Amino acid sequence: MAYQGFLLKINGLPGGTQWEFPLEYIAWESYKCTVGSQDVDSYRDANGILHRNALKTRVPKIEFQLRENVKSGEFDAIMSELKSRYTNTIEKKVSVTAYMQETSEYINFDSYVPDIEVTIKKATSKELIYKSIRFAFIGYGTEC
Repeated sequence: MAYQGFLLKINGLPGGTQWEFPLEYIAWESYKCTVGSQDVDSYRDANGILHRNALKTRVPKIEFQLRENVKSGEFDAIMSELKSRYTNTIEKKVSVTAYMQETSEYINFDSYVPDIEVTIKKATSKELIYKSIRFAFIGYGTEC
């Protein structure tokens, strides 16, 4: 399935709404995605030949930075949309649909959101303005 105008959708609880991560906030040169191949007990023999035990289960990962100068109200709105779709708040678990450039298709997978560290670039009496902020969605593992 070819690109359909979005990179990342966050799916809510069953029966809930989906939310497309707003493209205008993404720093394009930072956007990375992978379907994440895995091996178990692969090794090189005495002749240096690789013996792989590649798994069907993949660990997809999406990672990007928000563009610089996002204002606190904009960031709060993004976080509100994201957090309202956590299926497990302790794990910060979400179900996502993401476009994978490597395979030119969308995949669905459960992921967690690692800690989001925010650095203030400027503060005024009315708002905060942030440096670029990293977001990531790391899969639990899925057959792709």
